Amino acid sequence: MPLGAGVLAGTAFEIDREEIARALNFEGIAANSLDAVADRDFAIEFLAACALLMTHLARLAEDLILYSSAEFGFVEMSANPDNLQIVRGKVGRVFGHQFAMLSTMKNLPLGIHKDLREAEEAIFDSVDTMKFCLKTMQHALENLRIDEEKTREAATRGYLNADDLADYLIQRNVPVSVAKRTVAEIISYAISQKKELGELSLKEMRQFSESIADDIHQALSLEQTLAGKNQIGGTAPEGVFEALEQAKTEIEREEKESTSFKNE
Repeated sequence: MPLGAGVLAGTAFEIDREEIARALNFEGIAANSLDAVADRDFAIEFLAACALLMTHLARLAEDLILYSSAEFGFVEMSANPDNLQIVRGKVGRVFGHQFAMLSTMKNLPLGIHKDLREAEEAIFDSVDTMKFCLKTMQHALENLRIDEEKTREAATRGYLNADDLADYLIQRNVPVSVAKRTVAEIISYAISQKKELGELSLKEMRQFSESIADDIHQALSLEQTLAGKNQIGGTAPEGVFEALEQAKTEIEREEKESTSFKNE
């Protein structure tokens, strides 16, 4: 809490700064009056957090813009996709506020200066921008429909299960270097035959490695390639659902803490 720092040298009034800080729910008091009035690190750090959040929102917006395009058609949105472009574009606005504050602070000596008023516009405008972008993204996600047929088709094309074939061979004691070379040879053959890996017959695949058995097509199926990524942070369905539940729990906990703080 900076209250009691005065203009730069503290105050002559008899006040209990620590008691006031507790009453106002501050964690503590600013121990150096000169630094308290000169410091705007909190503003710069807040703007950095805003910039990072906006970066992630822009990346999500770009994914949705790309996946809703005619070239992909993975998702459909009842909301206007143009709003996602607005979100993507507003990132530069917040970036600008952060850089402006850094530029303002870099040549200021310790003490109170009118230059520091620039922090107010930077912070408040960033907050308004974030609120708009978060609401826009919320609306877009709540009205999102995924085309399961197209996404499944895309996930089973383009030799995306090449690594799973390599893992299959390695798990059968094929040396890593040999497994990678074998996979490269099989893919080259599949391309020449205009087939996906899962479309090759067992006979075709065994001509490259005798370690390939009749369970190969199951191992290369979309369901199995996903289920196999079952380590923490992987894309196995069970892991994804668990991560979603953890995220919901964390959000609920933070909402309760925020409500409790406001009530205090």
